[in-house]
Amino acid sequence: MAAREFSANFGTWSVNEADKTLIRKYEIALIPNNDGMELKASVSLTGDELKLTVTPAAGGRSETVYRRAK
Repeated sequence: MAAREFSANFGTWSVNEADKTLIRKYEIALIPNNDGMELKASVSLTGDELKLTVTPAAGGRSETVYRRAK
């Protein structure tokens, strides 16, 4: 399975290098309930792999992995 769901949004990203987090603020999102939402993700960078981990207050966990193309 290539993807389980589709999401689109735009907004701002900011990085806190001290605590290794990335904050994404959605200005507008494909899903209207996500407009204005702010997500804080833990960032891990190892070799050619960037991993973002989000643990929402409501529970659960989301992990996204990006790999550099060779």
